[in-house]
Amino acid sequence: AQAVLDLVDVDLVQEATKVMEYFEIVAMEREIGFAVTGQGRIRADRNLVQRAITNLVSNAVRYGDAGS
Repeated sequence: AQAVLDLVDVDLVQEATKVMEYFEIVAMEREIGFAVTGQGRIRADRNLVQRAITNLVSNAVRYGDAGS
């Protein structure tokens, strides 16, 4: 069976900011800083975009050097 994508306009800054806020406390404990800069909009499945950004940020917090 093929998955059905729910394609919508996604503001990447808004989605990245939500994910960063979720990881903010853990990142502060590890002294890891985040910054969302730039701008971007895409047509994509919002849930998949959120999962991708969450995966990237989670890996950065988990495997990034403390103080970075």
